[in-house]
This record gives sequence, structure tokens and C-alpha cells, in this order.
Amino acid sequence: MVDDAGRLPDLLCLSETAKVPGSHDMTVHLCKSRGSFEPIRLRLVIRPKPPEAVEGAVKVTHHVSGKGQHHAIGPRTLAAVEQLVVITLS
Repeated sequence: MVDDAGRLPDLLCLSETAKVPGSHDMTVHLCKSRGSFEPIRLRLVIRPKPPEAVEGAVKVTHHVSGKGQHHAIGPRTLAAVEQLVVITLS
């Protein structure tokens, strides 16, 4: 997945900027690294979840992490828990 400039989007940075009121909305392209494949143009929308939904999602994330003996939860996972990410055809 690349942005209009052909760069990989930094999803952690995007989720931080989406915390402000409103949402983050951008066009991305789904590409294949090898072979002939016409890139698919997609719309990426990131919106913050309501606080009560975030609280529940964080509890589930910690529960699942502890259940599988994965003690460390990555920063991208915690950032994603706070956001609603939607990808649609553009």
C-alpha cells in the first residue's frame, strides 16, 4: 500500500493525527511488489473511536495478549485500538 507519492504511509503517525476532531482521509494504492498488477486505488479513512469503545477494545487486547503469552503489546497495536480504520474502493 502506497500513497499518491509512492511512499508507504506511516500508519502510526496517521493514527496520531487522526486523534484530533474530524478524521484522516487519504487516497492510497494497493500494489504488488512483483509481476504485472494494475494498482488498485483505495480510500483510507481513520477516525477516533468513542472513549467507551476504546476502553473495551484495550481490555480485549490485553486479555488476548495475556492469553497467548504475548506479554508485550506493540505501540501500533495500541494506536490501532483507538481508531476505526476503513478502506474502501475509491
